Amino acid sequence: MFKDADVLAIQETHVPSDKTSRLRVPGFNMVDYKGHAKHGLATYVNQNTKEQRWGTTTSPDLCFVTRDNDNQPLRVSRQILPKFPKSQHKPVVIDIGVNFPRINNPEMPRWNLRKARWVDFTKYMKENINRIPPTPKTYSRFVKLIKKAAVLAILRGHRQNYIPCSNKECDSLLHEYDQSGSELTANRLMSLLDEERRNRWLAAMEEMDYTHSSRKSWSLLRKLGAVHPSKKAGCVAAIDISFLLHQTAKN
Repeated sequence: MFKDADVLAIQETHVPSDKTSRLRVPGFNMVDYKGHAKHGLATYVNQNTKEQRWGTTTSPDLCFVTRDNDNQPLRVSRQILPKFPKSQHKPVVIDIGVNFPRINNPEMPRWNLRKARWVDFTKYMKENINRIPPTPKTYSRFVKLIKKAAVLAILRGHRQNYIPCSNKECDSLLHEYDQSGSELTANRLMSLLDEERRNRWLAAMEEMDYTHSSRKSWSLLRKLGAVHPSKKAGCVAAIDISFLLHQTAKN
């Protein structure tokens, strides 16, 4: 009968504070209790009740920040983590400062085959392949020769970390922000990055063309998650299968 209530208060429980297990209400959590042998007051909250803004059963604490030299409040981002085990409290991580969307690539060296000097690779192999006898025992020497030629003729490295849609002006503003920490510089940088993202999006939409080569356009749609694999209906009818089985049974 109380399933639609958010908060439930029960008076005159007549239960001491050390025996609250007798006051369990299905679907509700006890948040406060004043125990007494002759009186008593219990307060419950519905388990399905959620805070409207955060969509959780708790409200995060407020965060107060100071102002910088330009009298601008410091930029703050807040992240709500999962609840502590056996507790209703959730940790709140406060990050003060500007967080730019960076792409961090793993520092794993890779062969850049697009910039390989295949002429030098072939030349080195031809000059040294005759020194290795064509026998199974010299296979390891042959592998080492290939690796040596690759090191001399093929570039090897990893992609650098970068900020998407950043240009030279953004790099200069970022350097200026690292030196001064000004919030005005950070706002200019964020506005410039947003404008560059918008321009790239408009350019990508305008360049979508399916008349000549649709590979690039379909690739963009796949990245956006707007492409669903099509299912082709079978061209063989059920009556054809039954006819084939009937003819096979006769033979």
